[in-house]
Order: sequence, then C-alpha cells, then structure tokens
Amino acid sequence: KQWYQRRVRELMLGKFLDARSKHESTEAGKMMSYIGYAEEYMSKKRNTLYPGITRLMSDLGVFQQKAVQDCSFTVEKMEQFRTEFRASLLWLDNISQEL
Repeated sequence: KQWYQRRVRELMLGKFLDARSKHESTEAGKMMSYIGYAEEYMSKKRNTLYPGITRLMSDLGVFQQKAVQDCSFTVEKMEQFRTEFRASLLWLDNISQEL
C-alpha cells in the first residue's frame, strides 16, 4: 500500500502544480505546468506498470526457488549414481581378481 500512497501523492502534486500554473503568467508558471503534467503522467504510468512488475518479481522468485530445488535433486541423484557405479566397479574388480 505504501507504493500506492506514494503514487497518489505524486498525482496530487502534479494536479496541484498544474492548477497553480494557471494563475502564473511568468516562466515559472510554464515550468510548474510542465512539471505538473510530468508528475501526473509518470504517476499514472507507474500505477499501470506496478502490478505487472510485482507479478514478474514473484514469478522470478518462484522460478529461482524451483530451479535451486531441481538442481539440488539432480546433484543428489548424480552422487547416488556415482556411488553405485563405483561400487559396481569395485565388485567387478573383486570378481576379476578371484578369477
């Protein structure tokens, strides 16, 4: 909710600057109008982008967690097969020495 409150404040600041710029006929009034418009525009863009970005970050976190678990499982299986393979080699060595 903090991000939303920040966007609301940006939007309110933009509207305030835009409204006050109409009472100023100087160069400062023009600058207030430009800045007010930019604040409003960026606030609206951030509000539309934020849900998608948070979803992306959540999906990346899940992907990373699953990738680490999958890698761990693969390493454990590889170590198990390696141990079995070495045991088979030792067994073959013992059998060949007996013959």
